[in-house]
Amino acid sequence: MCRSVATTTQTVKSLTAVRQCKFAIFIMRFLILIMAHRFLSFDNQKLFLAHLPFSVILVITAHYSNKGTTVTKPTLLAALDVDQWLAGLARIPAMEFSQENVQRYIHQHAIVADSLKPYTFFSARQYTRNLIFKNEVFECLTLCWNIGQSSSVHNHNDRLGWVYLSSGRLFVQNYVVESQDSVWRTCCVIPTDSTELHAGQAADVDREAGVHKVCNLPRFQERAISVHVYQRPMNQCEVYSLETGTYQTIDLCYTSEYGRLKPGVRLA
Repeated sequence: MCRSVATTTQTVKSLTAVRQCKFAIFIMRFLILIMAHRFLSFDNQKLFLAHLPFSVILVITAHYSNKGTTVTKPTLLAALDVDQWLAGLARIPAMEFSQENVQRYIHQHAIVADSLKPYTFFSARQYTRNLIFKNEVFECLTLCWNIGQSSSVHNHNDRLGWVYLSSGRLFVQNYVVESQDSVWRTCCVIPTDSTELHAGQAADVDREAGVHKVCNLPRFQERAISVHVYQRPMNQCEVYSLETGTYQTIDLCYTSEYGRLKPGVRLA
């Protein structure tokens, strides 16, 4: 099944506002850079001017670098059954399975919601992780979120990640790890920016700054189903506790595999 999909006006307006805000912040940073020039001595002013072009590049790079989980403008061309969607994703060669290439594919191809039903299991205890596809290059899962459920603060174990929200809404809080002691397993984790993901939107997770928490907030008042792609199957991740200032490495498991519940799994 294939049908065309158009970007919504609401999404375009939201992204326009974000771009305007980013541009205003960039201008403020540039003005601060220029004002600093007034407080330098004559010799230092000449040195400042000589390095000005490089400084401007640094400001631009720092401002527009992608960190954490970021939602970008969708350019959807078609909606496919999940089997067709995965077949197209699997055609990307392993050496080209990059953040940009996968992100482009996900943004251009939505998933027909009904085709995810065999891989949809909700639990009253916690959100569920349901394996759809797995090879040596990537794995794909559906995560099913009841109202009020959330993940822990976690990383992606140095892997790229992408998410497509099939239904509902999700809130993503990004964090930065300021310090981490691998001997004592202590850490200092600080919240940074956050974003909301709406049905039909896609997002990507930065490899180096991919520490975040995903929540289906009670105020959303609906279940959510998200489709996650991880570069190389992810068997472990680090989980951070803001309350105790500690972290641990945990093993990841599936609630279901290829549409069948794992033995011993209880959803009630």
